[in-house]
Amino acid sequence: MMSSVPGFAYSDAMKYSGIVWDEETLDRFLADPLKRVLGTAMGYGGIKSSKERADLIAYLKQAGRSEACSRASSGDPSGSPSPH
Repeated sequence: MMSSVPGFAYSDAMKYSGIVWDEETLDRFLADPLKRVLGTAMGYGGIKSSKERADLIAYLKQAGRSEACSRASSGDPSGSPSPH
């Protein structure tokens, strides 16, 4: 799965990483982003707990099936969440 959000300013390191995102590559990235994509602007130490990473990936999979997410990924501005 390749994914991007229109208009988001990805770092060159991320844009040219060549990563094809799936559950396995996302898990490895979340565990240690600075090691997986050298030069990334994603400045945090990662999620060390494999259970927390699995829970996050499960959440992202579920959220990715939402109608709003589908609209947003297609570039439809109405896919953005409304402020509360």
